[in-house]
Amino acid sequence: MTEVIQAQGDSATTVINTINQLRIQSGLAALQSHPALMLSAQLHSQYQASIGTWTHVGANGSRPIDRAYAAGFGDGATIYISENVAYGLNTSIMETINGPWNDPDHHHTMYNPSAKYIGAGVAYAGNYVYYTVDTGYWVGDPAPTPEYPAVQGTPSSSLVPTAVPVVVSTPMSDGTVKHIIAGGQTLWTIAAVYNIPLEELRELNGLEPDAIMNLGDEVLIQPSYTPTNTPIGEPSATLPPRFSHTPSLAAPEGTPVQFSLSTPSPTGESASEPRFQTNAKNPTIVILAVIISGGTLIAALMFSLRKKD
Repeated sequence: MTEVIQAQGDSATTVINTINQLRIQSGLAALQSHPALMLSAQLHSQYQASIGTWTHVGANGSRPIDRAYAAGFGDGATIYISENVAYGLNTSIMETINGPWNDPDHHHTMYNPSAKYIGAGVAYAGNYVYYTVDTGYWVGDPAPTPEYPAVQGTPSSSLVPTAVPVVVSTPMSDGTVKHIIAGGQTLWTIAAVYNIPLEELRELNGLEPDAIMNLGDEVLIQPSYTPTNTPIGEPSATLPPRFSHTPSLAAPEGTPVQFSLSTPSPTGESASEPRFQTNAKNPTIVILAVIISGGTLIAALMFSLRKKD
């Protein structure tokens, strides 16, 4: 019989306790667990586990607010919902908070001072755990205050998210730049500090948009480079073309085009005359010369006879 191994993750209650303890330590009111949000979050975690990835879109194209309304949250009043989702290999909720949820957008879901209610869902698929957290409130409901009790749990100082500032790594001898992920660092913050587009960073490391980075993971910032210097006096093996050539019409298929070197003239034979040089006299030029000479002679004779008269 094959043993089914389930991922090691935290329960929905632990998720809510952890977020509430962090809110209390920040001077915010603890969120109250709401049955409608609990149902909505749990169903969505199960859906994510069934498709093997994270998403904010439900099976029927629903959004977080659609699922909250469908579950009865707000009793028909106008509601406001914010949602966090994540999945990882045996990932705890604190690893998730310190990792993919450690940015302003995810913080808004957990630490929004206007939020009053919370729902959490946890589902498993193999060694992966899928988390969903929905927080919100509805118009007309009293605003939350720090007097609201938190879900049962003992606050612990170890739960405070630790965000380590991103320090730019020194390039290695071959030009490689690598960054080791520390607590609270995300690809977004790493890309911002190293001044590299997030999509380019993901492509360089072969990461999908939903990739989860863990503490100690190595991120390639810049690959190595090997300078290729061409020795002085030696031509480069691959010179770039200096012009583009349009070939003339090709010979008929099957007819080889042959090229041969010209054969020099044997010794003792005169070389061929230049193409545009000739020793022959042009007949037309000779006739014109004769006519002009004769005309000149006749003119001189007539001038002489007139002078005698």
